[in-house]
Amino acid sequence: MFRWASAQPLPQRLEELLERAGALRCDWVGRNANEVLVFLPPHLLLSCGRLPLAGIEASYRLLLEAAGTAVLLNGERLLSLSAAELASWKPGEPLPKACTLAEPAPLEAALTAALLEAEPPLAAAYQDLDGRSERGGAPAEHDYRDRLRCSDAPGLVAHWNQQLERRQAEQDLELLRLQLLEVEQECERQLLSGRETAGKLSWQRRLNEQAAKQLGRYGELVQQLLSLQGRLL
Repeated sequence: MFRWASAQPLPQRLEELLERAGALRCDWVGRNANEVLVFLPPHLLLSCGRLPLAGIEASYRLLLEAAGTAVLLNGERLLSLSAAELASWKPGEPLPKACTLAEPAPLEAALTAALLEAEPPLAAAYQDLDGRSERGGAPAEHDYRDRLRCSDAPGLVAHWNQQLERRQAEQDLELLRLQLLEVEQECERQLLSGRETAGKLSWQRRLNEQAAKQLGRYGELVQQLLSLQGRLL
């Protein structure tokens, strides 16, 4: 078990891996000097969708300033380990095996490559961190931008279309949810209206019953009055 901190948001699958391995997350501000520092390559950081450009730049700056003699771990490399393998590791020791890097998704790679064209220091900052990190014997990444070059144009278009289809499906699902909510609210309104109408009918029925009783009593009095008049005559 080890303690770790990061100045960057992590993908959910990486957070779950660290949790299953028994690693404890520490707050960045309250961390100790010997905490393990976890960082991400730019494309994974972009996929989290939680930092603006200024935040991305600041996160690498904070990590580089805090690196010093700390143990650094590339979050993408950790994803090549199982929870059991990571749980057996201790800071200062080599990782259980050489932790390799994955091929970025085409759309993420294209977006990140465009970002690095405008902000080259981001690639340099990431490569600096990866070069200092514990990699289980795997070589450091010296040309991150080369890994982002996507020659699979059909794959990029297919990935883009999948994203659009997923977005449309999410919008359709949200529309259906709103429609169901409207139906539910209308059913509730009709139920309340029905109860109110039933209450009014019940009240009117009681009034009618009372009126009928009063009319019956009135008829009896009239009969009694006529009877008395007949006797007097």
